[in-house]
Amino acid sequence: MYTLMVSYENTTLVDLMPPGSNGSHGKGNDTIDIMRKGCFQSDLQDFDTIACVRNGVTSLFAIITALLCVAKLIKLHLRRHPIAHQYVIFYCALLEAAFSAAHWLLGRFAQFDFAMQYLKLVQFLVVCHFYWKLATRAIRKENLTNRLLIPIFGLSLVYFTIVSVMGIVSVKSSWLECMEPEWVMLSSAEFVLVQLFMLAGVYITRRLNEISTLDSVRRAQKIDIWIVIIVFEVSALFGLVYDVTLKSVGDEVNGCSGIFVSIKLSPKCGYKI
Repeated sequence: MYTLMVSYENTTLVDLMPPGSNGSHGKGNDTIDIMRKGCFQSDLQDFDTIACVRNGVTSLFAIITALLCVAKLIKLHLRRHPIAHQYVIFYCALLEAAFSAAHWLLGRFAQFDFAMQYLKLVQFLVVCHFYWKLATRAIRKENLTNRLLIPIFGLSLVYFTIVSVMGIVSVKSSWLECMEPEWVMLSSAEFVLVQLFMLAGVYITRRLNEISTLDSVRRAQKIDIWIVIIVFEVSALFGLVYDVTLKSVGDEVNGCSGIFVSIKLSPKCGYKI
């Protein structure tokens, strides 16, 4: 999930409200919705130079990522790569990058956040499935793939799909998007699956210790596996804490923007992606 944090010195939430508002904002109010600021907005009042630069740079990175995914997919097809997992991962990454570019250019459509989160979770499931297949081979229990792994990952995919669709349908605007319960539902399920992923890493590591091979090769394989596990672990933990925190401290009056605008940051503008 992409979130913008902006604060101005000696500026409070009330200072940003129009005269006569009395500090009251209804659900979906966009008066100080910083996620609506950008370059290509229907309302000229929503144009903001800093936000325009931010959106442009982020969209450029997303477009570059999409082009890299296209290049990788071309190589995979030309070489007729036998592992289907890589095709799924890079096609999802291509769509995610395209949605990200559109999200930052258009700004106001909160549904893009749920779409990108769903694609990220699909990639995570594919990576988990790949490593768990290796783990079942390591412990010589290949039959577990059909009896246990496929049902678990199938149910997880259905769960992620249903919750993501619920989020896309129910979200009204970026004003309250960060406090939607679907974010906590997705991040908590992801955190649980990451622990199963780490368990697969343990089985694979034990098997590597038993295989007769060069120590340098064994060490390199272990490092590759555990780097992936650590990245997913940190990402899942941070995402869960972040979503729970926003759900706990947020309210309909201040909205998502109010959570960050009321925080004094140095330098004046900070971004968290």
